[in-house]
Amino acid sequence: MTKRHRACDVAIIGLGLAGATLAWRVHRAGLSVLIIDDADASAASRVAAGLVTPVTGAKLKPQPRYSELADIARDHYERVAELTGARTYFERAAVRLLGKQRELDAFAAMETSGEVLLGPFDAALPDGIRSAGVPVIMPAAGRLAMVEYVDATRRYFAGHGNVICATVSDASVTAAANHVEIPSLCVTAGAAVFCRGHRESNNAHFKALRWRAAKGQVLELDCPGFDRRFTIHGEGIWLTATSGTRVLAGATYEWDELDTTVTTAARNKLVTAVDSILALPYTIVDQRAAVRPIVEGRMPVLGQSGTSERIWLMNGLGSKGALFAPTIARHLVSAMTAGNAIPEAFSLAHRVGMSS
Repeated sequence: MTKRHRACDVAIIGLGLAGATLAWRVHRAGLSVLIIDDADASAASRVAAGLVTPVTGAKLKPQPRYSELADIARDHYERVAELTGARTYFERAAVRLLGKQRELDAFAAMETSGEVLLGPFDAALPDGIRSAGVPVIMPAAGRLAMVEYVDATRRYFAGHGNVICATVSDASVTAAANHVEIPSLCVTAGAAVFCRGHRESNNAHFKALRWRAAKGQVLELDCPGFDRRFTIHGEGIWLTATSGTRVLAGATYEWDELDTTVTTAARNKLVTAVDSILALPYTIVDQRAAVRPIVEGRMPVLGQSGTSERIWLMNGLGSKGALFAPTIARHLVSAMTAGNAIPEAFSLAHRVGMSS
């Protein structure tokens, strides 16, 4: 049977957080989009908790431009909910339990002006949470239900005939003078964007990009008594409610074995941390692993391939992807359609130039 030829303005290769968010932005710009995805069950977006957190790390470092990034993200996810009928973004305050002296010193030294990203938690700890440390609160935090967001995106675009279920090699995406071709799928596009996370680490179109990827493992718990109003951070992990009585606990950072195999060592490490702050009965129902797409510079990256100005990359979202994805998707579409410069912080050309 002869395959039907498909033409579009933008072909997006990969439907995780990056691909889904870019698809919506392309659609919003009035361009035709075709998503090509093989539904990889081990993709990072199938494991990530989707936490949006304004202050991170042992040094309690505030995320620069957090309010702006969070407003753009909130608006984007609300627009998607209106179109799909699936609400996937939830504003959820985060309580952090400060136990180490360096954390306490960092909190004492914090300067606050305007919006308070981190402040004292004056109420009693949520039921079932225990800590010998000092609780503080991030009232402007949130969570994106990542799997539900990606699945709702897939349903919407598939319903309009804009999803092809297939595996595409980077070599099969070739550029002509004024378009991109994927001959194996009979697809022609004005531009193609690779959005497959760590799978792009061997992409021949982006050889110069250096990676700092990390494997992460999470546990899914059944914990009926968990207070769903808060995400809890403490002992190097987080706990956040998902659907029903389920709670995610994570995550490990592993730099050597970049695979999706779960390990007993990671399970034991997470259980020890969970038991130190969660005084509620729970059962472990699942353990999952994925590779975070972190690139050199530890910031999302956008840009054109050295092989063609019509072949693009949107990647490196890492653990802050839910916060950054709507902003960088907007920058990418602006660069593709209007030729606007990509901000230096996200620029592939700048990142590669720094690495060379």
